[in-house]
Amino acid sequence: MNLGYLLVNIKCLWSKDKNETINTYYRKRGIKIGCDTHIFSYLSVSEPYLIEIGNGVTISTDVKFITHDASIGVLLGRKEVSDIVGKIVIGNQTFIGSGSIIMYGVEIGNRCIVAAGSVVTKSIPDGEIWGGNPAKYISTTQEYIDKNRGLGLPLHGLNFEMRKRVIIKSNMKSR
Repeated sequence: MNLGYLLVNIKCLWSKDKNETINTYYRKRGIKIGCDTHIFSYLSVSEPYLIEIGNGVTISTDVKFITHDASIGVLLGRKEVSDIVGKIVIGNQTFIGSGSIIMYGVEIGNRCIVAAGSVVTKSIPDGEIWGGNPAKYISTTQEYIDKNRGLGLPLHGLNFEMRKRVIIKSNMKSR
């Protein structure tokens, strides 16, 4: 983590809109970010101008974006070719789970979910859920919504104590 990111997190303590403060930090570094996007990871990338993140996206903790691969330079000799480089595009209303790695050249569509711990090496069409290493198709987001309808809780924006009350009151419905 670098000093600039640490300072922006300190600034967030007094900010009215923590998400926008963090998004502004990344935009100044060259990442294209839509509105109402929540980034909970430190995005350390060599080529921030190769990343585009849509509207209403959530990027969970410990997510990594890999915009280049220097291994080809070792194999072919750095004077001939040193890197493979590619954009990463995240569509609107998409969720990237904790610990995921998104590789160069990947486009993730709108309304997608990437499961926690996934390594995404291929582009994902709109409305799909992928997970694993390497990430593979799991289901559509509509199937996920239908399966889990009624299990979710309205926790957004609640402080720790309020969240705790809502969760305990819900009696944690079992699947």
